[in-house]
Amino acid sequence: MLLAKTDKARTAIQNRDAGLSAQDRHILIVSNGQRSLNDIVSMLGPATLAPIDRLLREGYLQAAAGERGADQVAGAAGQGMGALLRASRDLATRVQERAQAAIEAATAAPAATAPPAPTGTLAEQVAALPPPPPVPRVGPRRSTAAAKMYMLDMLQLQRSVEAATLKVAIQSSSSGDEVLASLVESLRHLRSVATESYYTRVTTRLGEVLPEEFVPRLAASLRIDATACSAA
Repeated sequence: MLLAKTDKARTAIQNRDAGLSAQDRHILIVSNGQRSLNDIVSMLGPATLAPIDRLLREGYLQAAAGERGADQVAGAAGQGMGALLRASRDLATRVQERAQAAIEAATAAPAATAPPAPTGTLAEQVAALPPPPPVPRVGPRRSTAAAKMYMLDMLQLQRSVEAATLKVAIQSSSSGDEVLASLVESLRHLRSVATESYYTRVTTRLGEVLPEEFVPRLAASLRIDATACSAA
């Protein structure tokens, strides 16, 4: 989604409105209708996500002319964000249930008979101890590499120049922020060319393989898209 400043923003910049911070003015200045949300966040840093969200809600920013219909985009983004958040909550619930089961199993052994006193040297006593139980795996393996491979597979199905460009961006990304930015941009492309149900399935699966620390940031990007389109 391309971001553009509104007439209200232009007036506020000219009059140096005291209600706008230096960061707000910087965001408005670079929002010229030719840069996407991802472009602006890449330029100014992830800390601008919340201010951009507020500026959209307050009418200083809007989607640039020529973007898709607000209702259609907001609906798809909202469904994807909801599915992503549900997947995150389900993972947390499964982790809590498994931890509780482990605690109950550890405390369920009868305490009526005391274990025999250990004999032998300390080394012999240690050697006689049973091995610790394996740590159960919870859900699919999460990593940025897994998230990159999954999105590359999804883009492989799209026969277009833009999909090929996004594949190169994903492959060349190295840091966590670069990977997240390329994944968000790829999701926006899929939302523009695929059905809402397909976009929702891809978003949900991506949330299951992406490292947990990136899931809230991915959801925030989708929430900003939905808010921007509703305000346009």
